[in-house]
Formats: sequence, structure tokens, C-alpha cells
Amino acid sequence: MATKRKDGRLQKAFRVDGKTYFVYGRTAKELFDAEREKRDLLATGQETRKNPTLNQYRDRWTAARSGTVSENTLRTQETEYKTISAVYIPSAARTFGEIRIKEITIDDLRTLQTELLKSRTTNTVNSYMAYINHILSDAMKERVIDYNPCCLIKTLKRTEESARDT
Repeated sequence: MATKRKDGRLQKAFRVDGKTYFVYGRTAKELFDAEREKRDLLATGQETRKNPTLNQYRDRWTAARSGTVSENTLRTQETEYKTISAVYIPSAARTFGEIRIKEITIDDLRTLQTELLKSRTTNTVNSYMAYINHILSDAMKERVIDYNPCCLIKTLKRTEESARDT
């Protein structure tokens, strides 16, 4: 049902998956077209919005943070993420970045940690895991996921010699 606003435009509200959306138009036909267009946009973007891959979520997350963190931080995190997302996870049969964010398990994170440890220091791996934890914590705050599996991952004990000892 359309209602007339004070500015003379028509407004219509409709619900999709429990969320209310509003469309506006000058005529009933404009209103109808606007609603159809909005419903089409919601239908095509539904899967990405509700259950994105880690790559998709991380891209949105980084774009939202771009004004609040320095360019150097973003550049460093981009390099870290390329390494992290390229790790192949056998149980998921895809790379870590291609896994849907709701499907990431503690075992996937342990596999990631083990694979990274093969070519990097414990300190670097701990830094990478902290970065993934940050991403998943924010996803939980935004209610994209219900649970952050990173909270069960322990930091690795440093096994390399300190630089001053070598």
C-alpha cells in the first residue's frame, strides 16, 4: 500500500527476509518500477550479502576502513592477505579466501596456521592469524557470522632464536 508524503511523492514499504525496504516515486507506475528494481537487486545480491566468501567480505571490510587507517597499514595488510588467502585448504577443496565466511571452521584455521608455518616464522604466522581474527571479529560484530572460530586458536610459541642471540 502506497502512502503520500508531504513532498508529494508516493512511498511504499515492503519486506524481504524480515527487513523493511522503502521505495519512492511520483506516480504509481514509478513506484511499481522502483519496487520491482529494488526486489531484483536484492534477489541478485542476496547470497553475497548474507554469506560472502572471505575474499568478498574482506574487500568490503577494507573499503569501510580505508578512511580510518593509514595507507601503509592497508598496504601491509593487503600483502599479508594475499599470502593468507592463497593457502589451499584440502578439507574445503579450495583456497582459504574462497571459503564462505560462515563455513570457516577451527580445522581450516589450524590447517592455515600449519601451512603458513612451513615457510614463515612463528612471529609472522601469529601476526597473520591475528589479522584473520580481526576480520572475523568484525564480521561477528556486524552479524555476518554467529561465532568467531579464531577465538580457539592459540598463538604459537616462538621457537626461533632472537636476533640479538645470533
